[in-house]
Amino acid sequence: MSDNKHNENWVDFYKAALLEEDPEKLLQRTDIAVDALRSRIWVLVGELHGEHNGHSTELHDALRTLGALRDHRAASVGMPREISH
Repeated sequence: MSDNKHNENWVDFYKAALLEEDPEKLLQRTDIAVDALRSRIWVLVGELHGEHNGHSTELHDALRTLGALRDHRAASVGMPREISH
């Protein structure tokens, strides 16, 4: 997988979670998106180049949004919340 594709992979999972309407599929999609975001964050944390600071903020914002979305949808179907930041 090219570095650029690896970098953008989390975006596809994030968008899929945001657009999912089925509450049960949403939980799976948010888990996948969170895993992809966490992986990307760890890659960025390991890099010492200042050019990635904006990307790190974007990733953390996306994690918070997914957590809120999952919490809201999980509450509406009576499922437990599991995403930790």
